[in-house]
This record gives sequence, structure tokens and C-alpha cells, in this order.
Amino acid sequence: MIKAVDGINFKVKRGEVFGFLGPNGAGKTTTMRIITTLIKPDEGTVRVNGHDIMNAPLSVRTNLAYMPQEPKLFPYFNISDQIKMYLSFYGFNKRECKQRCEQILKDLNLVEHERKTPQQLSTGLKRRVQLARVLASRSPLIFLDEPTAGLDVEARHETWEYIEKIVSEEDITVFLTTHMMKEVENLCDRVAVINKGKLITSGSVTTLIREHAEDILHIKLTENISSTKKGRIIQSLMDHDEVKDVKINLPIIQVRVKSANRAIPLVATTLYKEGVSIEEINHAGIQFEEVYLSLIGKNDMNIRSNMTREEYK
Repeated sequence: MIKAVDGINFKVKRGEVFGFLGPNGAGKTTTMRIITTLIKPDEGTVRVNGHDIMNAPLSVRTNLAYMPQEPKLFPYFNISDQIKMYLSFYGFNKRECKQRCEQILKDLNLVEHERKTPQQLSTGLKRRVQLARVLASRSPLIFLDEPTAGLDVEARHETWEYIEKIVSEEDITVFLTTHMMKEVENLCDRVAVINKGKLITSGSVTTLIREHAEDILHIKLTENISSTKKGRIIQSLMDHDEVKDVKINLPIIQVRVKSANRAIPLVATTLYKEGVSIEEINHAGIQFEEVYLSLIGKNDMNIRSNMTREEYK
């Protein structure tokens, strides 16, 4: 039996933006659909604002809003009516629906499109209408499945700013999936990484970078060096525990290290002893995307290793 989600365990704090990350087919959407009561889990427990999804699904639903990946709009209603109808499902009266609709149209720059129907909208605009409907609800818990996929750069930044605004002003919790690591860095307070149904790790972006990243030093030399000297330099640098890898493409030596602060004095001293003249040392900071790819890659290797061991039992 294939397990779309396999024994994951995590908590989301009130008032935070929580990123749920993983490659296609990792189990992100399945997890989100379970939490929002759209599908039932085979086993386990999920609680949303104190309500169990199996015992009190209606109480769970009244506390959340969910935007799926696929654009799902009422085909014959214009944008303004789409949003007001959606808001009416949350119990807002006619005046409140009108006020909230007008505000979200302004905030997401959709005023000029408010009389258009879905057939007249591009894919990106349909996505923005979906976002507008969900964000206008100001539900205590908002689920966004790849919210800015298909949006242009300007619309993406407007969406980020609006999410940050409602989270800070109204203590709203946002649970989102995304493949855009820039979105993670800009928005998420904490993230969890899932692959092949299993939770790999969780924590803040800063913490995960600190725990899993390796810094890269780019050292520019003032002069050429011989092949023999290249070999000695690589060996001398690799003798340090702080150094993970060395590549030489003159006039640049690239050194991958555990910590730039600890490694720079060691590397500089080693090169000086080898008689190498340094013009400059640059520290290339690690982006979260590199950490994410490393985590996914290591997890795939572990899974393949476990599968191989199972085959020989």
C-alpha cells in the first residue's frame, strides 16, 4: 500500500506564517486536505484550534479558509460578485460583504477587473481572484496551496505584503505550500520539509540554514600556480575539519566550509604557508534554496539506502 503521508507530526503556532515544503508528490496537498477535513486520514489525530477533525469537522471548517491549487471560480459571476458570494458563506451580512470586497479589490489591485467574469481573465488574474476571496474572509486560519503560482512579480509582492499585513494586524495564521524559496524567505516564520510522505525537518529559515548549510569562500589569487602546487593546496586545505571541499579554477579557489567565520583564518594561513598570494576573499552566503535541495537530496539517498537494505532481508 502506498502511503501519501506517513506518520508526520508537527505544530503550527497561532499568528505565524507556516511554510509546508516538499517536491511534487511529497504529500503536501494531501496533508492540507486532511487538515481542512476534505479527506479523512487512515489513522492519527489532527486538531485545529482545539477541535478534532474527525469528531468536530464543522467546528474546524468554520475557523478556516482554503485556497486549492486549481482555479475554481463560479463561471458566470463577475469578480465582485464572486468575492461577495464567498464572504456570505462565512456569515457576513450584505454591507460587510460589500465593504470587504471593495477593500480587497483595492489591496490586490483588482478594481479595474471587478466587472469581468472568469472567461475574461488570464490564469494569473484567476489566481488573484482566488486569493482575494480567501484573504478577504480574514479567517483565523488560512490555507494557501501554492498561492502565487502563475502571478507576475508585481502581483506576487503585493500578495506577500497583504499576507504580512493581515497576519500582523489580526493575529491570523497562514499555512502555505510553495515551490518558491524566495517566498519562503520573505514570508515564513517557520517551515516544515516533507518528502515521500515523511517529515524531514522543521524550524525557522534562519535556524535551518545555520544547522544544515555550508558556507562557500571564493579566494582570488594574484598569480598563477603550477599543477603540482594545486595538488598540495587542495591536500593542505582538506586536512582541516572545517573544510568540506576545494575546487580550483584559476585565479579562483572555491572552498566549501562548515563556518566562514571559523574557516577564513585557517584557509588564509594555510595558503600563506604554501606561498600563495591572495588578492581577496569573498564569502558567498548560502540561500535557503540550497539548504532545501540538500535536505531533499539527503532524504532521497536515505530512502534508497533503506529500500536497498530491505531488498536483501
